[in-house]
Amino acid sequence: MILGSTPVGPDCSQRTDLAPITGSLQAGSDRFVTSFTIASSLPAKPSNSGERNDFYGEEIIFSYRAENQKPAISFDDESLPISFFIQVGAADSVLVLDLIASGAKAKVPNLAEGSTLYVTVKLKGKTSGGTTVESNEATFPIRIVGSCVGSPSDGTGACANPKQC
Repeated sequence: MILGSTPVGPDCSQRTDLAPITGSLQAGSDRFVTSFTIASSLPAKPSNSGERNDFYGEEIIFSYRAENQKPAISFDDESLPISFFIQVGAADSVLVLDLIASGAKAKVPNLAEGSTLYVTVKLKGKTSGGTTVESNEATFPIRIVGSCVGSPSDGTGACANPKQC
């Protein structure tokens, strides 16, 4: 289950000094990195069965919708392979993502200042027993702005982005 989003610093570590419910991205940019806290809500299997109920992530699905954008820009959903593991009962796993997936990178820079991009994320995978499962959907709004001043992800590192605020 996706519990929520937390911004990251330039070194990709979660920032504890910020708790925004939306992000901002400078017009013309095509990268927005944030983290999602994810947890396993799967019940543990009886200990005598020898089978666990861990989650193995296999796919991430991105959906996009732009509001207040003239002319309108439509996006296709995007499915990307992913590989990660969440132990049954885990409550504090973190997944760091660039919310602008490859197919959207050509369109997001064309969004006008004042528009809002809604990015919805969903995870799919299997349990250790082979059952197919999927997460809830989490939607993160990103406002398109003229400029970012004092970006919390400014600096050096894998998640550095002075155009994200």
